Amino acid sequence: MQKKRFYIEVAVRQLFLLIFIVPVLFSYTFDSMRQMDQENQSAILAVIGLLMAAGIIGVFEATYQKTQLNHRLQRTLAHITKLLLFTGISELIILAIAAVGITSTVWDDPLLWAILPIYASLYAYDWWDALIAAPVSTPEHKPKHNLQIEPEPLSKSEIQSQS
Repeated sequence: MQKKRFYIEVAVRQLFLLIFIVPVLFSYTFDSMRQMDQENQSAILAVIGLLMAAGIIGVFEATYQKTQLNHRLQRTLAHITKLLLFTGISELIILAIAAVGITSTVWDDPLLWAILPIYASLYAYDWWDALIAAPVSTPEHKPKHNLQIEPEPLSKSEIQSQS
């Protein structure tokens, strides 16, 4: 596996999520959530908080460092896992924004100012994880010298004492 290819895979996954999936999620769920009864929205916000915590923990646990990146299947499963986690977190953020509502101007909304750094940090962590895992998994960074210490042969007296 080449590091460059791996980095391209991570970038494509993140761009696909941000350019295609998040806008589709937004268009299908934002208005329907805003039309929901206020009583139901408060219950949903409690569930959103728990699911959001689980999703964020999932992003940190589904690390590339635990994946054998040289194996295509494992690498693909790691990408799919991260894509699904990020999709779920994105949907939960959209639902939270719709349930709470935003102020008339987006730039002074405290909820958005709280969510944006958290969401951005998940993407930054994803790159950090990729940058740490790629050099460890690539063959060009394996040690050139494979030093193995062989045990010294046993003397006659040691052989007799073990018998």
